[in-house]
This record gives sequence, C-alpha cells and structure tokens, in this order.
Amino acid sequence: MAEQVFVAVTDFATEGEAERRAVRLVSDGIGASVAHGSQPAESDDEPPEIRWQVMVLTGDRVRACEVLGLPVPEDLQEAPPQMPWKTILAIWLAAMIILPLAAFYLTVSLSD
Repeated sequence: MAEQVFVAVTDFATEGEAERRAVRLVSDGIGASVAHGSQPAESDDEPPEIRWQVMVLTGDRVRACEVLGLPVPEDLQEAPPQMPWKTILAIWLAAMIILPLAAFYLTVSLSD
C-alpha cells in the first residue's frame, strides 16, 4: 500500500481563505491542515510570494478536489471499476444450481 503523506490540494493568497477551505474539508470528513509555502519571485529583486496551502493525505486528494470544486489532476483520475464477473458467476452457480440440488437431496433423503 502506498505511503500516506500530506500533499497540497491547492494554494491561496490569504491564510483566512485557506482556513475556510480546510474547515469545509474537515466538515466533510477529510482531514485537512493549512501550511504556508512560497512561490519563487518572477525577478531576483522581489521577495518570494507567500502562499497558503491546504494539505490533505494522498488518499483523500481526489475527494478533496471534488468537495472544493477543483478539477481533479489527470494523474489521479481513477479508472472505471472492473466487473467482478467471477464473483457474480459463483453467486449465480450457488443460487441456481447448488442450493436447489442440495434441497432436492435433503428432501429425498429425509422422505425415506
């Protein structure tokens, strides 16, 4: 299983906005925290820009994007679930063949 670490979902210019989004995620059952980060300045003369990031565990990133209304990164989009045809076949065999045969056998053996 993959290691669960905190990753940034998105970043905001103000701490208040990041806190509101983190509270929204927590109210939906997703553990979130706010951390500050910096983005490099466009020129060497300017200081780096401080940004506030909403952080969640890697397993909650897709759900956090959905709750916040953000596009899900393409590398995280899930493949459609596969049909569990072996399980469906086993259930069908048990329900349609094995159980009726067992019931018939019990009925015949108990009637003697």
